[in-house]
Amino acid sequence: HAKDGLMIIAVEAGEPKDLVQKYADQFKMPFPVWLDPDRKSLAAFRNSGLPNSYVIDRSGRVRLAWTGEINRETLEKYVTPLLKGN
Repeated sequence: HAKDGLMIIAVEAGEPKDLVQKYADQFKMPFPVWLDPDRKSLAAFRNSGLPNSYVIDRSGRVRLAWTGEINRETLEKYVTPLLKGN
């Protein structure tokens, strides 16, 4: 959905760069992975459980949030309508 303005960014909170790079390469992650060695993102979102997923709109508002693993079906069900303006 890149043509619709969707951008996926992973944030790794705490792991070193070499381990993160190895993981990203192993799973052929097609999106950027940002490093957060001080785990500030966890504090910013007030969530210590991992993994977390957030849908943030262009104005910076959190529209959806999940704790735990998320799959493509869930993203299609909940995120696609937001992209279409529903």
